[in-house]
Amino acid sequence: MFDMCNGRSQHISQTKKICTCPWRLSRFWHDEKRFRGSGDVSLAQHMLFAAGGIRTGGNFKAAPVQGPMGWQQPDRWDILWSTSDGNHKAAHVVTAGQLISALPGLESITKKRHLAITLHAAYGETAWQIVPRTYSIPAQLLQWRQRLADEAAAAAAKGAGPSEASRP
Repeated sequence: MFDMCNGRSQHISQTKKICTCPWRLSRFWHDEKRFRGSGDVSLAQHMLFAAGGIRTGGNFKAAPVQGPMGWQQPDRWDILWSTSDGNHKAAHVVTAGQLISALPGLESITKKRHLAITLHAAYGETAWQIVPRTYSIPAQLLQWRQRLADEAAAAAAKGAGPSEASRP
């Protein structure tokens, strides 16, 4: 049986199902209950199994109780696949040789609220040429209300509805 490891085909023992690539993945913990869908459809879990990983923990979606999170059991995994909250907590207990499924700053582009803030910080007002002007509610509620009031006033001055006044 062969598997792809690091872009090269590597031999996997039929009996041990262990990947022979140098960065062999072994024990992983999947906090499945915290994600939408089940582990059966998790691309990350499929890849970890394909690389020779052995799932050592994490509650299955159908489990009747929550159970411990991966960051609470750091001695039971080499790789933790968890939510951003779980990964932040695991960052304080991770040791040499352990990996967590987090990239610093990733939420600044993957969360809608953070994307607008990140784009505005990088590009200023020209950010709104990339994405529609966005407000983070409740933090920017006053600014959003002011924009609505300004658009309504501009529309009233033109004798048009608010949607027409807001068009570029």
